[in-house]
Amino acid sequence: MNAVELVAADWQQTFSSFVLAFVAFAVLGWVFETTYTSIEQKKFAYRGFLLGPYLPLYGFAALAIILCTQWFTDSPVLVFLVSAAVATAAEYLTSLILEKIFRMRWWTYDEYKFNFQGRIALLPSLFWGLAGLFLVYVLKQPVLGLAAWVFDSAGIWPAVAVAALLLTDTVFTVLRLRDFKAFLKNVRAMSDKLPDVEDYAGFIIHAIRDKFMPSLGRFIGKTLPDSLRDISGAFVPRRRGKKRSRPKVG
Repeated sequence: MNAVELVAADWQQTFSSFVLAFVAFAVLGWVFETTYTSIEQKKFAYRGFLLGPYLPLYGFAALAIILCTQWFTDSPVLVFLVSAAVATAAEYLTSLILEKIFRMRWWTYDEYKFNFQGRIALLPSLFWGLAGLFLVYVLKQPVLGLAAWVFDSAGIWPAVAVAALLLTDTVFTVLRLRDFKAFLKNVRAMSDKLPDVEDYAGFIIHAIRDKFMPSLGRFIGKTLPDSLRDISGAFVPRRRGKKRSRPKVG
């Protein structure tokens, strides 16, 4: 099944093919990014903000590229340019939406040259163009064919189940991240009410020096034998003061 047949099919087949193809491309994107980042960081790095192993950005971008390039697949140059433009636009919009919802950045291209607001950059856009070529000429037919086979074998229900799973994951993740943001806000509010760490440490040091150590010295002076008082004086400071003269008896 090609993109034209996909759109022209009945709504159940179209829905099923779109959902299953979306998930397939999202999973492939997760595998790519997780593998690349893990190799770069030399440790396993789970990519994405959802619980499941899929990146919705790759699913949306792949479907958009397939639909936008279906009329000129015989021109690799046009496929490259349109893929780069479509995927870059999807990346920019996704960055805006995620930041609007969660009030945080999920990626940044600030270290890349020719970036725009840190959301998109020239080098990643060129990568999107190459990925579009691989998608259109290598991945598209097998993935759409598999989606059509699933629909022919089991109907619309596998797609419904997958869509319900994605929706549940998304809702749960949004609620979880909002709770986490509220927790961080409360922690920051509590930390603002605490004294400065340096002032607090100074208070403790002065209290030990001015209150505790003299009291300890007096206690040692009263309880230890005379032979040990001089030794304790080397470790416990004693207050210096004028010697009191004894009144003369006469």
